[in-house]
Amino acid sequence: MKNVITSELLTDKLRANKILGSILISNNKLHTLFINSFLKIKGQVSYESPTQTSFVQLGHENIFLNGVKQWKLLADFDPIEINKKINTFINSHVTLKGEIAEMVSVSKNFHISQNFTINSKNLKSGKHILIETDFKFVNFLWNNNTAFIKIEDDLYWLEHHNWENNTYTNEYLECDSEKWNSHIRIIIPVSNTKNNLIPITFGIKLNDNFDNFNMKFSHCSNIQSILNDFRTVEFENLHISLK
Repeated sequence: MKNVITSELLTDKLRANKILGSILISNNKLHTLFINSFLKIKGQVSYESPTQTSFVQLGHENIFLNGVKQWKLLADFDPIEINKKINTFINSHVTLKGEIAEMVSVSKNFHISQNFTINSKNLKSGKHILIETDFKFVNFLWNNNTAFIKIEDDLYWLEHHNWENNTYTNEYLECDSEKWNSHIRIIIPVSNTKNNLIPITFGIKLNDNFDNFNMKFSHCSNIQSILNDFRTVEFENLHISLK
């Protein structure tokens, strides 16, 4: 172990207690710089990629890749609670009577709100927040209807699907338990947060021809199973970043 002080360092491998320099360059076949320790950075960090496939994962606020400032990951969220909350809400709009289940919601629109808390002292150091997640919604409810996400009163994401021009007259579509996967990527101003909270509303808008009271699926045991298992809607890989 040793201290290294240099204006430029080109090396295959280095073990040191402290490195103080302006330029670090890897000299291995992969052109990869591995730092397996705590890295304290002062000032701006600039990273120049020799290829377009390089990967950078650092938690500093001023990471630049080929001159473009990079997102800093603030938090990975386990979406278990929000999934449970949304599915409980959806199930509350469905009545199970023996083997018969039917929609009982009078409204054509229903939605649920959730606040995400960002525990970061550096939130105000950025201008934008990136929210990324994978979203799964069972075709039985999504087909011919619309799912959306609002932050406060602003609509940030909306997706509508119509696989067939009918409203559950086809037996396959009526019991369709497949799930459509969508990657959601939302960028919002930091000014939209209040006290480190991001207010998000998830909603479902039913089409005008959707018959709430006559949509019975007593023979759709697969749909009933999904409802009972709270798997109608699933969010996965929820990440929030700052830039």
